[in-house]
Amino acid sequence: MSHPAAPPPPSPSDDPSALSCVERTRSAVLNVMVVEGAAIALSGWVLGRLEQGALPVDRTQAWRVSIAGLFAILLSSRIVLRMAAGRSALRDPARRARRFFQAHVASASLGALAVPLGFAYGWGVEPSLQAIAPFWVVALGVGFLALPRLAELEGFDEPIHQELAADPIPASVPVPIPDPDLASASSPADPAETEVRA
Repeated sequence: MSHPAAPPPPSPSDDPSALSCVERTRSAVLNVMVVEGAAIALSGWVLGRLEQGALPVDRTQAWRVSIAGLFAILLSSRIVLRMAAGRSALRDPARRARRFFQAHVASASLGALAVPLGFAYGWGVEPSLQAIAPFWVVALGVGFLALPRLAELEGFDEPIHQELAADPIPASVPVPIPDPDLASASSPADPAETEVRA
C-alpha cells in the first residue's frame, strides 16, 4: 500500500506575507541606492572643482590601500548577505521576514561605504573620474546585488508568519461610541433646574 505523497512546500508567489516582505525589502534597498546616487553626484561635483589631491602622499601606496579597503567592503557585504539571509538563518518562520529585511539592507549599506572611501581618495590623492569610478561602480553594484528576489524564500516548509499590525486598535475589536442621550440621562441634574421644578 503506497503512502500519499507529501504536499509540496508553499510557493512564495502564493504567500502574501512573502510578497510583502520582498517588496518592503526592495523598497528599502532602493532607498539606499538613491542616497548613493545623490552622494555620487555631490562628490563628483566637489571633486570636479579640484585640480590635484590635497595630501602629499605616495599615489601608488594610497591607491593600494584604497583598493584593499574597497575589496574589504565588497567582501563584507557579500558575507553579511550570505550568512544573515542564508537558508539556516531564515529557517524560523517567525523571524524570517525581519532577518531577510535586515540582511539585504545591511549589505546595501555596507556597499554604500565605497562612496565616501572614493571621495576620500579623490580629495586627498587624485580627483579624477578614472580614479573614482571603481568606487562608484562597487557601491552601485553591491546595492544591485542586495536587491531581494522572491526565489530566496522558496523551499521552506512553513510560510512567513504574519506580523502584528501597526494599528494599536485591532480592526476586529469594535470601538464603543458613547450615546449622547444616555450620557445626558446619567449625568446629575443641575441644582438650579431642580429648585425651579420644586
